[in-house]
Parts: sequence; C-alpha cells; structure tokens
Amino acid sequence: MSTKEISEKVYENGQKLLTPEVNLKTLTDEEFLLLQEACRLHTVELKTGNPTIDACFDADRLDLWRVGIAPDPNRLATKKGKEIARNTVYEPLIYKAIWEM
Repeated sequence: MSTKEISEKVYENGQKLLTPEVNLKTLTDEEFLLLQEACRLHTVELKTGNPTIDACFDADRLDLWRVGIAPDPNRLATKKGKEIARNTVYEPLIYKAIWEM
C-alpha cells in the first residue's frame, strides 16, 4: 500500500466511528472525540501536543519493526518514545519479523 492509500484507509476507519453500528458505549463523549481525532491525524501529523494522542501515535510507530521498519526517533511524538527508539536494537526484531511473514 502507498502512503496515500494508508492515509485514506485510516481516515475511512476513523469515519466509521461515527456510524451507529460501531458499539463504543464504554467511551465517554470526550474519549470518543479524542479517538476520532487520533484516527484523523494518525498519518498526517507527527505530533499533536495532546499527550494521549501522541502516546497512541508512538505506540503504533514503535511497532513498525513488525513490518521491517526501524522506528525513527525523530518521527516520534514523545520524549519517552524517542528514548525507546534510540535505545532499542531493532535489527534482530526486524530479521525475525521478516522471516515469520
């Protein structure tokens, strides 16, 4: 998938949150809006300034090794995310992930 296709898919999935078929009854209105915003910005922003959304972004990006990509500390949103990316040796993880695909 291209970056554009991924962005469109994330946006579409975020829009699905607005439909009555999705059962997110455990979320407050504020949490729901935060989730919606995170989905909308996921592929177009590196950092939002909102600690919850930024932690979500970093959690996803720190997992990129599973698809053969070492996370770039400069593209993470939080200090902790940058620290984890700088201090993790990704090559063995990437190698293992690639061979398990």
